[in-house]
Amino acid sequence: MPNSNYNLAGIEAQAKAFAKGTISKRDATAGLLGLTWSPKTAQYIKAKGAKPMINVTDLSFNKAQYADNSKFHALERGYVMANYERFGTVGLAGFNMLELYNMDRDAVKAHKLKLSGGNKKPVTKSQQAAVALFMKAQRTSSNRISSGMQNLRNEVNNMLGVPTVVKPAKAPKAQTAKGKDAQTGGVSTDTHIESGPVTEAKTSVLPPEIRDPRLVRMLNTVAQYDLTGQARFVEIMALAIEAYNKEPAPTIESSLGLNK
Repeated sequence: MPNSNYNLAGIEAQAKAFAKGTISKRDATAGLLGLTWSPKTAQYIKAKGAKPMINVTDLSFNKAQYADNSKFHALERGYVMANYERFGTVGLAGFNMLELYNMDRDAVKAHKLKLSGGNKKPVTKSQQAAVALFMKAQRTSSNRISSGMQNLRNEVNNMLGVPTVVKPAKAPKAQTAKGKDAQTGGVSTDTHIESGPVTEAKTSVLPPEIRDPRLVRMLNTVAQYDLTGQARFVEIMALAIEAYNKEPAPTIESSLGLNK
């Protein structure tokens, strides 16, 4: 019998709000990728006539001299617009995230000059404290935005099925006796130095449902690609999956044209 002291209606309402928020986040991610939810298949599919707004490479800042980072900045600004009122000015030296984000180098330089009393560098302790507080506010705002972008990258990778490869922790080096190396008695000589002919196997974390060794090898290989290579792989696999759904049980090799 339900306990009448529990706020069951409130618990249900909050659980519903949480679920709706998760769905809304995934729908927004799908929209960026040109996907839509299909009630018939209960999964996201390519929206008819829609083109992806972004690709995987747009989720990271391109440091090349003439790179176009307009999509990256639009994604950043979207995060800022959704959160600057929520965070307010706490820990931001009197600014909010949007104001700090809109500051270019000249604006930052001018504000530091103002805090320094017109001096090139702060002179008094109060001026030094004010500049330090402003610089800390910039870092705090930047870290929040970076975390938001990382969450978006994770969501996109999850939707595209990009595997996460976790590098195994390095085992601590065993302590050895000082002096020259020597073998005596029944010590086995069946060993190889680390740089020798035996290659250490790499391990990865993949869903247990993935059991075909060819698929495991393929996903682990793709995980080593850069973002551009991974995006290209996703495009190829999308064509392969589309062919798989149209024809009766083709192999992965035939779908990718690897057995021609």
